[in-house]
Amino acid sequence: VQRVGGKDGGVRRGMTVQLDNEFQHKDDLHLNKAALKELQELNKAYKRREFGRQHSLPDSELTFPDGACLWGRPVVSSSPFELRPTDGSVADLPGELSVLCHAGFKGEGSLKSPNQDCFSIVRIAEGTWGFVVLDGHGIDGHHVACRAVRALARLLTKQDLGGQEFCSTAWFEVVCDKAQEDLAAFAFLTDPELNCQASGAAGVIGVLRNSSLFVANVGDCRALVLHPDGSLGFSSCDHSLRDPQQPG
Repeated sequence: VQRVGGKDGGVRRGMTVQLDNEFQHKDDLHLNKAALKELQELNKAYKRREFGRQHSLPDSELTFPDGACLWGRPVVSSSPFELRPTDGSVADLPGELSVLCHAGFKGEGSLKSPNQDCFSIVRIAEGTWGFVVLDGHGIDGHHVACRAVRALARLLTKQDLGGQEFCSTAWFEVVCDKAQEDLAAFAFLTDPELNCQASGAAGVIGVLRNSSLFVANVGDCRALVLHPDGSLGFSSCDHSLRDPQQPG
């Protein structure tokens, strides 16, 4: 609390006022319960924003050099993707890139609802590429996917993250944990705050290093590797609460 002016003409900071059932007068400062509640809410909001700023990835971390990253964010269902590359392409991308998206039916009026799918492709190093596909869910799922798909792209470039071996299971776990931490902190910086308790995203992450492909997934997003003749070479396993063999 700050008081400016008064009979001594000075400025007093950090004044503490104890309240009784109604209000208490101290010098020239009056606080009632409603005003105190408002100050407490403002203080909570300030602390949340400070936490968000300290624990989320800064904007500079989500900016990539030209030709290093390509990502698509959700838009309305009638236009599946709006590409957001740094320069319109990804330099030295191995092979051809195709993106196909079909928004799920969410009931009446769903054509006006945002598409909650999102993807990113990032150049990690010479001959090494990272791929992320996210499927948002919940009322803020499109915002979750949009933030996480860029955070994951940046985290994939940190080959020594958490001191773990690059592309090991432990390394992928650290990547996902860091993305979750960033999302939880970033939620405090949005207005209104993202509802991350009732919204989220399933996803699949792939790292292509020369001729080796490393895959991690969460939820019901699935990675498929197809042979030129169309036959299935690999499929990741969905996570399901109905599968007793999967850890809870």
